[in-house]
Amino acid sequence: MGKPESSETTMRHGSTRNRGTELRLHEMDQRLRAYALAASAAGVGMLALAQPAHAQVVYTPANVSITDGDLFLDLNCGSKVQFWFADTGEASSYGYFREFAVNGSVGASVMVDAHGPVALPRGSVIGSSRTFKNVHRGEQVMAQAFTTGYGSSGVDGNWANGKQAYLGLKFNIQGEVHYGWASLQVKPSIDQHHGLHVDATLLGYAYESTPNQSIQAGQTRDADAANPDAFSPEAGTLGALARGAASLGHCPDIEPHLSAGRKSHKR
Repeated sequence: MGKPESSETTMRHGSTRNRGTELRLHEMDQRLRAYALAASAAGVGMLALAQPAHAQVVYTPANVSITDGDLFLDLNCGSKVQFWFADTGEASSYGYFREFAVNGSVGASVMVDAHGPVALPRGSVIGSSRTFKNVHRGEQVMAQAFTTGYGSSGVDGNWANGKQAYLGLKFNIQGEVHYGWASLQVKPSIDQHHGLHVDATLLGYAYESTPNQSIQAGQTRDADAANPDAFSPEAGTLGALARGAASLGHCPDIEPHLSAGRKSHKR
């Protein structure tokens, strides 16, 4: 029969077992923390990732022609169209017009001057300090070709010169204001038979995913002084999803005016 342990020995062994248990619990806690960090980095912590801490530009290149139809533009490829561009023919007692105009949903606005939507040069600031006009149920004509009953004809509008320029955009995502731009080339013309035409092309668009944060016309990357080469994901990619951008879409969506069946868009 073995010698019974003294109370001092029992206390010492018990203390050793307690320290061992505490050590294992500490190691387990560290592992759980590491797993949590890894899961967050992998995209499980999407709630935090969907709330950017600094300016984040989401850019989408495009090359879409707009001829006798509507082009619906959903900058974040969500559930709601923010803007749409229309190439339409109009007639009145004054004559005939071919117009290229921008419309929008509730809260959608474009930068304007006294002559309508401004054709911005690259690098122009688009933000709260600029003048915007709401285009919900009140389209703004960007360019037009016309002939009148008095025999005159011509082209008109800030965008009538056929050069690439940027349209400043202001819109809402979940009730918060965001700024962006759309790059377009618009050329109205009149042929020798007095036919009216507007050739328009959407060349790309971008928006600032941080609410109330300004953006520059043509800006496609984050304005991060610490990382000037920061990558800005295109909408619809996994990178864009991880940064709070859209994951869906055929954005934009072109619909001819003469199409047999028109799609339903939430506006």
